[in-house]
Amino acid sequence: MQRQRGFTLIELLVVIVIIGIIATIAVPRFLASQDRAQVTAAVADVDHFRKALAVYEIDHGAYPDQNYGNVPGIVAALVDPSGNDYMVLPDGQSFSSFTYTPINNGESYEIQVVAQDHGNTGVTADPNGTAVQ
Repeated sequence: MQRQRGFTLIELLVVIVIIGIIATIAVPRFLASQDRAQVTAAVADVDHFRKALAVYEIDHGAYPDQNYGNVPGIVAALVDPSGNDYMVLPDGQSFSSFTYTPINNGESYEIQVVAQDHGNTGVTADPNGTAVQ
């Protein structure tokens, strides 16, 4: 008598249950790591703005004293006295909103962005540093 080879229904169901358990554990961790990456990218982009603003302040004696609600506006304003750009427009933005607000006629500033993660994490920056809310 020849024995048939293959999976029984029970073995197949056990494999499907194991794959389901692994997926239940792995998918949330993957999504959480994507969110952390989005927030980290937003913080890095804001730090680039902080560095460009620091150089601008050194050359001009103050920070830009106009509100900017978008990235192209602030990037266009960040030029040295000779007209050279302090930074280039980022290829891809890691945040969904951007607001630059001058404080005391350019003595200080505040940048607020919202990261493109599932929690819409806020990132705030000023001349002293960057904070995640």
